[in-house]
Amino acid sequence: MAVFHQRFSTNTLPQWRLAHPFRLLAHNGEINTIEGNRQWAVARAPVLRSPLLPDLSDILPLVSLEGSDSQSLDNMLEVLLMGGLDIPQALRLLIPPAWQAVDTLDSDLRAFYDSIRRTWSPGTDRPAWC
Repeated sequence: MAVFHQRFSTNTLPQWRLAHPFRLLAHNGEINTIEGNRQWAVARAPVLRSPLLPDLSDILPLVSLEGSDSQSLDNMLEVLLMGGLDIPQALRLLIPPAWQAVDTLDSDLRAFYDSIRRTWSPGTDRPAWC
């Protein structure tokens, strides 16, 4: 089953090609870094590895390059889940909070965020979750 949300905007008319396909994620916000996120997915796709997804090249690009921002986010969430992450891990990876200045943050969660920050930053060879 898939649920679609007809896109509403104050500056564009609704179009079916921009309908949000809520397959795994129901998101109706604006993602201001959508182009950067899409380019990140394109750049990192060749180095992503998971025994559960032996040949990701068969499904490139990993995210929609023309659909809505929610569609691209949903695409990446699906790839991470199929690659073995659970939903909390994948969402924390895709949408990390501003955690650096939170003194009360659990030490394990802080280590997770620090690890993905270092691993997924520009110039790294491959994400550690793979």
